[in-house]
Amino acid sequence: MSTPRKADAAPRRRSAATKDASPARSTPHKPTRKRVEQGLSADAPAAEGLVLNGPPGRLRATVSVANTGDRALPLEAVRVLVGESEVVGTAAVVVAPRESAQVPVLVSLAPDTAPGEYPAQIELAGVTREATVRVEPHLAVSVSPATLVVNPGTHEVTITLTNTGNVPLALATRTRARTDDGGSDPGPDISLRLADPPTVEPGGRTSVVATLAVPDLDPTRRHTARLPVGLSDITVHVLPRTTKETS
Repeated sequence: MSTPRKADAAPRRRSAATKDASPARSTPHKPTRKRVEQGLSADAPAAEGLVLNGPPGRLRATVSVANTGDRALPLEAVRVLVGESEVVGTAAVVVAPRESAQVPVLVSLAPDTAPGEYPAQIELAGVTREATVRVEPHLAVSVSPATLVVNPGTHEVTITLTNTGNVPLALATRTRARTDDGGSDPGPDISLRLADPPTVEPGGRTSVVATLAVPDLDPTRRHTARLPVGLSDITVHVLPRTTKETS
């Protein structure tokens, strides 16, 4: 008769051991259970290899989220911590109750963030996980003035360049562009020469003095050229000569 009693006791001991161990396993999920009652729960286990990838202004990733609650889970924002900086991105998705979803997120860093990989943390739906931010090179330079109106001859012009990308840009000593008078054949080249071409750093702005050389062209026609400067173009209009000049 004692044998059954021992058998009955053994399962009770195993059950007690299991009960004692369960709080340690379930502790991280206590906030989740609270959100279940509110219908705002999310079970988002850490994903291996979670990477936000792209140029600084458009870092993208897809994050798996499971709504374990009884209400729809609206997701509007994602927080990303990179080093000492915290940025807020977008994740405009509503996850139905008891459903899972692959949530696309979009985050923007400072435009001059250097290319490379950065350890990060991403928080979505109250769950934080480790991630990697992989910033790609982004070339973006604007030039001013964007348009020049000139006559044939040699002109000294001041050009301002602004590097809105995340990599340095070295300017060429000389650039050229064919002229176009609207006909079928291109005309001779216009050239731009920099005596001391600079390198424009990310986020930097530089003004340089350049020499623009415009050849003699048909004085009765208007000529146009798109002169490359860095990653931008300057549109050069060569106007027809006046009647006095062409007489």
